Amino acid sequence: PMYYFLKNLALIEICFTLNIVPKMLVDLLLERKVISFSACALQLYFVIFFVTSECFLLGAMAYDRYVAICHPLHYTTAMNRRVCLHMVIACWIAGIPLSVGLTGWLFSYPFCGSKEIKHFFCDIAPVLDLVCSDTYLFELLVFIATVLIVLIPFVLIAASYIQIIHAILQMPSSEGRRKAFFTCI
Repeated sequence: PMYYFLKNLALIEICFTLNIVPKMLVDLLLERKVISFSACALQLYFVIFFVTSECFLLGAMAYDRYVAICHPLHYTTAMNRRVCLHMVIACWIAGIPLSVGLTGWLFSYPFCGSKEIKHFFCDIAPVLDLVCSDTYLFELLVFIATVLIVLIPFVLIAASYIQIIHAILQMPSSEGRRKAFFTCI
């Protein structure tokens, strides 16, 4: 299961990189830093989607390590293929509502002036600079969503590693402790 999660993490990272780097390289080579409105919306959707999915996948990976170290005899039944598949699917799907909602809401605002963003990749802040109306509620929601997307996996990771460290320190053999620490690293 650890390698299954790592493959998905690598896929998310590759997709995230492919979402930003090609356009950025073209802009740097042509010495222009402008992104169209529609390209910005699409790119922002994928940025939010991949970041959200990655955060939740990191939480799932921490849970996998917790089960492997703290409940090794139950590991094969607790982390079977079906469970791992469902966890990965949930992590990927978790990014969809937020990315659709935030991108749709942001690009539904009225914009002043040019619909070209003077930036090499699309981020929320440069787009907000072009909005002609009050964005307080949107900015508050983005802040809350960011805190939750980062905080939920962080708490899961921290709690699992606290349990893992406690379980490792309770092991009687130094060889067992070394193998368990190596597994976590």
